[in-house]
Amino acid sequence: LRSDDMHPQVVNLLESMHADYKRLAASYAAVPGAITPVMIVVANTIRNANALFKHIAGRRDDQGRWHPGAYDAFSNVKPDGSGPVAHPPTMLAHSGLEEPEDNGGADRVADIQRDFHSPGENASKQERSAHIRRMFNTVGRPGDPGERIRCVVSVSMLTEGWDVRTVTHIFGFRAFTSQLLCEQVAGRALRRTGFPAAGGELLEPEYARIFGVPFNFMLGSEDPPPQPPAQAWKVETVPERKQFRIEFPNVAAYALEPPDLRCALDPNRVGPYEVTAAHVPSKTVSAGTVGKEAINQTMPKRRREVVYRIAGQAVRHFCENRKEARRRVLFASMLRAVEEWLDHPSVVCPNHELLVHPPHDTNAPLEIARACVDVDNGKPRIRPVFADELDRNLPRATDTSEISFETSLKHRYPVDPHEAAGNSELNRAACHSDSERLLAAELDRHPRILAWARNFRLGWRIPWLDRDAGAWRHYEPDFVARTVDGPDPRHLVIEFKGRTDEDAERKRDAVLNWWLPTVNGSTACRGRWEYLFIEDRADIVLRLDEATGG
Repeated sequence: LRSDDMHPQVVNLLESMHADYKRLAASYAAVPGAITPVMIVVANTIRNANALFKHIAGRRDDQGRWHPGAYDAFSNVKPDGSGPVAHPPTMLAHSGLEEPEDNGGADRVADIQRDFHSPGENASKQERSAHIRRMFNTVGRPGDPGERIRCVVSVSMLTEGWDVRTVTHIFGFRAFTSQLLCEQVAGRALRRTGFPAAGGELLEPEYARIFGVPFNFMLGSEDPPPQPPAQAWKVETVPERKQFRIEFPNVAAYALEPPDLRCALDPNRVGPYEVTAAHVPSKTVSAGTVGKEAINQTMPKRRREVVYRIAGQAVRHFCENRKEARRRVLFASMLRAVEEWLDHPSVVCPNHELLVHPPHDTNAPLEIARACVDVDNGKPRIRPVFADELDRNLPRATDTSEISFETSLKHRYPVDPHEAAGNSELNRAACHSDSERLLAAELDRHPRILAWARNFRLGWRIPWLDRDAGAWRHYEPDFVARTVDGPDPRHLVIEFKGRTDEDAERKRDAVLNWWLPTVNGSTACRGRWEYLFIEDRADIVLRLDEATGG
């Protein structure tokens, strides 16, 4: 190809693409928050890429005269030829930009860079290349070097690791030798920008205009034209707002623990037992081959000390056939059983100190254990199983720090992209509906909500059992708020449902009957958690007042 003598078929296709691009860009501009469309041109050689770039974007000839591009939306040169535009919309990106200028016809590549996309008049070749790479990787992204780029001319688009999600038009000037290659080129445009659907709903279709790439598997559609995809925006942690940080217990599952085992002395099972001093020495005399004899008197022991020693032995006997018993809890009830045994009429014990000597130190605990019975201790307890117990690489708790992601959800709070939420560590809330946005606004202004966060892509999920499917599942509550600070904070888990269904009811039951009892009963979880379910947007303020004690 030559930029000044372009083949008529190529010109016709580019003119058609340019007209379609302008129409689409105008329709997108009328939709608040929509992306700015981008066209890419995939050439087969560096020489042809350079020629297509000069034809589309314009050029400066050897005499220094400027020639506008053939298409006003993509021209880097002013229409009157007086010089380059302030923000050139078309860029050239291929490997020849970093190689010698005689490589494959990459004529005057340095001049192309210097004319339109140079970081400075005296920039080195390495600085120019780095600047081009930054622009190439941020095409169409607000606030970045490639923000104003509308057209990219390149060669190896499939090997660049390019992840730009605003491409709407592709012009292929190369041979496509396989169906897979066609699909890969199409994939440069069909990179979904929005995932607004929830609850099993279908995603809205997104389309691209592709010229010069044959697709045998794609058919025309009678559907109405799709709405333009929204511009992606960022949700991130605000560094100076650590006081609004919220920490979530990372509960991965639940475990049932047997009830604490306790015992009680059954008076009817206590047999006669006499504690005598017949075999208990009152003193010990020791003597060597020479020297005086030494008399060792038995030190007196308090009754409580003796009871503790006997109870410890009795617990071991009592637990022999009870593997699930928790001995620490059982020991307290065994102390009472030993005291009651000593006071029983069938037991004769004139001196409690005799119990720590043979044979009573063995026989008495065994008699007491046989006389004890289990006490009914109610239902088993639910214990949280934290994520780090299943995988050491996972955290025991997650929080709102170090959050950074992009989303194209239509609803957000605050609506103004230059504002930030007041009482959240995150800059804004990404919402699935206008009702969720309203709830976020009320949380931000409520006088008794000290901190809050929208739980979207934060990594906090609550496990629940889907009995119909016979499987454990997870769901993400909509919001979380803190109402009490300090060493014992209070949190609200908030779920908003404009329409209650069976699935929502089962999730609510899982939170109330499983998640809340586990975290509130676990010493590993700080503070107290409560649940707030809101069904009507008109009741948001009233329900928040009730939940916060207003």
